[in-house]
Amino acid sequence: MEDFVDTSRTPRFVPNGPAPTAEQVAIQLAKERVCLVQANAGAGKTSVLVARIGEAVARGTSPGNILALTFTDTAASVLNRRLAQAGIHVRAAEQVHVFTFDKFSRHVLSRLPGDNSRATQFELDRDLAPWIEEAMDNVPDETVEAFPEGTFEPNHVNVALAIDAMRRLKASGALFDDIYDENLDGMLDALGVTRAQFIVAIEYERIRRGRDDEPRFRDPYDATYDLAKAIGMDAIADAYLGPYSLVVCDEQHDFNEAAYRVLCRVLLANQCRFLGVGDKDQVIHATLGASDTYMGDRFRNDFASTELYPLSQTFRHGPHIAYPVAAFKQKTIESYVRTHTPIKLVEGDGSALGVANAVADEVAEWAAQAGSADACAILLRDWHQSALIEEVLWRRNIRYRAPAARNFHHREEIRFVRGVFAYALGAFGRLESSDRVAIAATLALFGNVQIEPGRVREMQALLAQNPELFEEFLKTWLVGDVPERPVTKVGALVLEIRGIVQGLSAVDAFKLIRARIDFGAIARRVYAKPYDAEMVSRSLDAFESAMTGKPDTLAGFFDTWLTTVTSATTGRRVERVIIDTVSNVKGREFDCVILPYMDRNEFPNPHLAHDQEANLFYVAATRARNKLVLVTSSADAVLQSRFIGDLDLEKSTLRADIALDRNRQLASADNIIRIYLKHYDPRDHAEIRGLGASYDPARRQWFITSDMSTERFLPWL
Repeated sequence: MEDFVDTSRTPRFVPNGPAPTAEQVAIQLAKERVCLVQANAGAGKTSVLVARIGEAVARGTSPGNILALTFTDTAASVLNRRLAQAGIHVRAAEQVHVFTFDKFSRHVLSRLPGDNSRATQFELDRDLAPWIEEAMDNVPDETVEAFPEGTFEPNHVNVALAIDAMRRLKASGALFDDIYDENLDGMLDALGVTRAQFIVAIEYERIRRGRDDEPRFRDPYDATYDLAKAIGMDAIADAYLGPYSLVVCDEQHDFNEAAYRVLCRVLLANQCRFLGVGDKDQVIHATLGASDTYMGDRFRNDFASTELYPLSQTFRHGPHIAYPVAAFKQKTIESYVRTHTPIKLVEGDGSALGVANAVADEVAEWAAQAGSADACAILLRDWHQSALIEEVLWRRNIRYRAPAARNFHHREEIRFVRGVFAYALGAFGRLESSDRVAIAATLALFGNVQIEPGRVREMQALLAQNPELFEEFLKTWLVGDVPERPVTKVGALVLEIRGIVQGLSAVDAFKLIRARIDFGAIARRVYAKPYDAEMVSRSLDAFESAMTGKPDTLAGFFDTWLTTVTSATTGRRVERVIIDTVSNVKGREFDCVILPYMDRNEFPNPHLAHDQEANLFYVAATRARNKLVLVTSSADAVLQSRFIGDLDLEKSTLRADIALDRNRQLASADNIIRIYLKHYDPRDHAEIRGLGASYDPARRQWFITSDMSTERFLPWL
């Protein structure tokens, strides 16, 4: 282990860019074996990791003995790029092992004897579907009969929810150890997993592991789980987990039990140092096992020499965002940014449409000031909030983009409406092939049609390429043309609308759909969690509100709808305001962030844990660099989101005004900086050293400092 000395010493590695803060230097030189950094958003977490790596290299640690772990490929790419940009010699930077947790786990498992290396690696959830369906089919009849009808039906929603539940169980460590039955329901409730999903997950794992307990296949998260499980069985020798002298970890707020068990074993096997950086207030994936316990308590329990370090200064935005967020989270956040970065509170006229119009006004104002809307993001608590906003933006010719296949128009209930409209108009040929595939499954699900999963996939493949076959799908499965298959409510609805489609308005067609289909019952049948079920009715209400002002006829409405959906998710991606949910943009930042519907019962959502909702709002607010806009439907504080009051804007803004004046008056520190020599021959080393130059082992370059005369070094500058 390299010898880190007292923090009072001067760093041997000085990264490119702005001078490090005192907090950053303290972390760079920390001597404790385990260092955990409690960082604020925008506080330079990656910079600290890079500086620590550079310091280790400068003090003699081989870069090949340094391991850097992240949770996402994007974070790994950023860390690799920052290592090269910071000034570490390119060959040294390339030798540092930078992995996501899953890729590191794959790397370790691939070196083990046995069948681990031959496990098929699946990257897409659809590749897992047949195995989940098999697990559902394997559930004993007596177990199936103990649950409501359809609980183990292998429809696409059940399969997707089962995959999500399986990952929650694995990440949280719930499948590592035996669980007493009396404790099971409490554990499952905390994870948002049903007992039925737990049964499916256990059977799925039995199938995946096979008779020899060697994995037949893995999804993008299974390697970490498999390695953690093997570690728990003491089946991994230390030699496979190193050698490492220093381990660093980014995004530590995303830690879960599986990742912690892997990391803990690596640290014990190598007796090495560790630096982990995260923001406990960005823990928004608790149901996936993430917890702030991995930002302190677990390490303190397992490693005696554990020290917490603060990283409180944000570089992302100025005091006018930093101080209200600090008040909201009751923690210290400092900013020396010299730019005014305001929080603007916009109060609507009491209607949802008023909020949407206010959002459009703010986007237009930002685009006029900044010259482009591309760096502006409308961040939603959930997708039902986007219906009216998208409609208003469309009417006002404000271009926007939403993530393909993960937006409001691709929710199950909205897709169902699109399918019924397409049937009524004979317009399936106008839909994207992927949309047709999804609509077929949704129609079967809402119609409660029992189709073998393998048959469903065969039909979807045909329907994707041959939209004319939707008529056969209707006759065969929905309207009872085949003996022993009764007419479904969905089939009857399609026939009814077809009979009156001439002159039928879109609003009347939609009202007829809601009158004939019991969406509440379907939601309760399909979704176990009240929040998910409630989102069905909220989305349908929002869709109906957005129909106002659209073409009256069903045909005209459908034309406009398809154009809107296509333009939001395809084509050139420049100069468009971004619409997405908060949870989807974690890790990103934008010049302007607009948070709509900051109302009671919207954000925070009353069905969900308050701490999780507070962290989600914190993530949303701290995505903003230059401006944060909060849009609420009412001027009445009682009807507004409680988060607005928690920001304490009046007092926080006064403090921020004073801080901004301070920042602008601060003179730039007259720091002594390094000047690196470039043009020298190896034979000059003795002469350069004799003249007073020093050697930087991390950069593998000689340097002088700015307080030295440069004249005698001119040949090498």
